[in-house]
Amino acid sequence: MSTVKKVTSAGESDKSLNMYNPKHFINDNEDELHDLIDEFPFATLIAGDEVNHLPLYRDGNKLVGHMSRKNPLSLSEKVKVIFHGPHTYINSSWYAKNDVPTWNYAVVHVDGTLKLVEDAKGVLKILNFSNDHMNKMYEEKWDMYVPEDLRGSDLTNAIVGFEISMDKIEGKFKLSQNRKDDDYTGVLEGLKRRKDEMSQKIRQMMLRPRPR
Repeated sequence: MSTVKKVTSAGESDKSLNMYNPKHFINDNEDELHDLIDEFPFATLIAGDEVNHLPLYRDGNKLVGHMSRKNPLSLSEKVKVIFHGPHTYINSSWYAKNDVPTWNYAVVHVDGTLKLVEDAKGVLKILNFSNDHMNKMYEEKWDMYVPEDLRGSDLTNAIVGFEISMDKIEGKFKLSQNRKDDDYTGVLEGLKRRKDEMSQKIRQMMLRPRPR
């Protein structure tokens, strides 16, 4: 059974998930939130006054990763993870009536508990899982390899693995849902003329059935 708890409206989330999220931007579709995490695994990880940027990989309803043993984050327990999906500038001249520009984006916030994985077998399992995930994303593959000076206890002296339970998950997909139909259509047409990848990813998200 999933342990994921969804946020239903702005102001009703746990205070630790301090993100301004008006109801028309809330995304509580678990599959779409998981898809964003899987496609954009490089995350911002916050614990107390420690902020880190690490790739994290979803394994069911937990996140896994590794870090330097010297990283102060290894002493943390409660953490917040932010996954940044696609984002792009929205030119207000695309609207039916000129207005002010804005930014469209998709993010996922996860609150969870960090548990260290310190045995060599467990760390290698996480490294292999991480490598398998990235090999699925790109045509050029990399065969898992551990240098001789990082084998056995030397590996766990250098790095630690960890798991993060996905206790709460909140999605904010700001995709012009608050605009009128003709404005929405204008944004789609404007994005279509762009050639950058981020604009096209936002456009593809906007082509999904529009929440009402």
